[in-house]
Amino acid sequence: TDNTPWPELDAAFDWQPNGWTLNLSQLDIEALIPLIKLAPESESTSDLINKLAPKGRVEDVRLSMNGGLDTLRYSAELDELAMT
Repeated sequence: TDNTPWPELDAAFDWQPNGWTLNLSQLDIEALIPLIKLAPESESTSDLINKLAPKGRVEDVRLSMNGGLDTLRYSAELDELAMT
């Protein structure tokens, strides 16, 4: 993340033969921005995100899947979300 330390991450991951679940307590949106560079052809996306300058947190993130992509379930709460 561009030499910026990550905040403490509280996560729980459970993998079973019939599916998986992932729970994260919170993610700082600004800390995630440098990860966009890992995506293919990310330059235009990076430019847009940098212009929007999102801030805030994604909290109580819950992901699960127990088969194909159509079984993916997710939820999260946004806290102090802001963009310019």
